[in-house]
Amino acid sequence: TNEATVKTIRLSTTTDYFYTQVAPAVTLAKVTLYDDKSTVTLIENPANSGIYVTPAIYTGIPGTKYTLSIELQTAINGQKIYSASETMPKAYSPDSIQMLYHPDWGKNGSWETQLYLQDPQGANYYSFRGYRNDTLVTDTISNVRISDDKFYDDRYVRGMPTLFWNQEQQSEKINVGDKIKLQVGSITKEYYTFLDELKQEVNPKNPLFSGP
Repeated sequence: TNEATVKTIRLSTTTDYFYTQVAPAVTLAKVTLYDDKSTVTLIENPANSGIYVTPAIYTGIPGTKYTLSIELQTAINGQKIYSASETMPKAYSPDSIQMLYHPDWGKNGSWETQLYLQDPQGANYYSFRGYRNDTLVTDTISNVRISDDKFYDDRYVRGMPTLFWNQEQQSEKINVGDKIKLQVGSITKEYYTFLDELKQEVNPKNPLFSGP
């Protein structure tokens, strides 16, 4: 992210389908994050937690290629070193948002957050997170909404649907005077595909007894 924050990476092993506890943490690993200008070694904090943080504020720069390298103290399936690279996509500049009420959507109606912005040229992929009174409401990854620009490519978008607030859900209920904030993410095609597939896994399926 291009927000100025301490960045966090959590390492854990995979588990089987019926495992009912938190996935085991991977501790005492050497975790580094580097680009073409600098290298940062993350610190496991707290110790033996599998949670690794940058030692200071770290701000991503759009257009920069980043590489994450993980060196395990103890090999897993015979492998000790893992690495992956990705180029941070360009940022968007939203103009404004609008809240639109749909009284016939559900028992108590639903609010829709619409986005106004100029879609850049080329294929673009968006993620949307919603805050109510500075509290993140879409705090589960499966609730993060995504969109491509198939219908908006290189056009000014007047009211792109982003978030829907079901007024039957207490966590999404909006009252007069509430402040709504929309966080727009510029994501890669690969991450867009990952989120799309994750949503297909966790959402209800038809037929009801589809396999995992």
